[in-house]
Amino acid sequence: MQMELEDEERKDSFLQKERKSKEIYGNTIDAKMAELVMTKEELKRARDSVTQSWLDSKPLIDELETLKAALASAKNRFSMSNVVISELELELETTGKSIRSKREDEHKARKTTEETSQILDQHAKSWRASIRAARIESEAFGESDAEALRQIKNLETDSSTVQLTHEEYYALTRRANEETSLANWRISVSLEQKQAAEASNKFALSRLKDLHSGRISRRTKMVKKFGDGHTIRDAEEDLDIRVEAEGSNRGMAFPKARAKLVAESSKGDPAQMRRSMNKKNQKLLKERKPSIFHLLKRCLLRKVTRLFR
Repeated sequence: MQMELEDEERKDSFLQKERKSKEIYGNTIDAKMAELVMTKEELKRARDSVTQSWLDSKPLIDELETLKAALASAKNRFSMSNVVISELELELETTGKSIRSKREDEHKARKTTEETSQILDQHAKSWRASIRAARIESEAFGESDAEALRQIKNLETDSSTVQLTHEEYYALTRRANEETSLANWRISVSLEQKQAAEASNKFALSRLKDLHSGRISRRTKMVKKFGDGHTIRDAEEDLDIRVEAEGSNRGMAFPKARAKLVAESSKGDPAQMRRSMNKKNQKLLKERKPSIFHLLKRCLLRKVTRLFR
């Protein structure tokens, strides 16, 4: 009986333990199931939160992509702007050099114009002096002609008679004709020199206007005014020849003295007077030097020729 009681007690204790273990296990399972349910709910909430976060970040992602594209475009524009800036700097430097070159050219042109104006003024002054000298010489020729006419009238009114041979008469006549032709030639040369001086003065003024306006080329103006270079050189040589011829007759350059010699030659020995005049002319030719008028004309013609070549 006692053993049965012990067996029953063991069974009861075992059953109690088993019941307790089942209760404990059931409680554990329920707790785990509850925990699992809670974990599933948390996972669902986390998934929903992640989904919502992704949905919320979608505009931000799009905006980020837009910003990345804008940044790339800005970088591209920046690189292009650097290229454009370098080109603009190069163009600015080129423009600055061109402006400096133009200013230097303008300064040189202004300086050349001023120098040309000064040269033309000097030449104009020299031509005015030449014209004045030619006018004075023409007046002197007129006075010499009047003096010669007066001497001739005095000789005609003089009652004293002079006996001349045919040779002396022809010699005096020939000498008078030579003196008359020489006087006419010198008058024509003076008029030509005066006309040349006036033409040169007009040309100098027109040339100065052309330098300021810059509309007419130098060579065209020179060709229209003087012709080609050969014509200019021919004119210079012709002027030199005339001046040299004028210098060779310098012994008879004084009108009053020439009239006096003509008057005295009618009274003295014509052959002796002719020999004396020839000696004087030869001596003057040996001692003759180029006149200032001659040098001025030669220098002016050379400068004008050099200027328009």
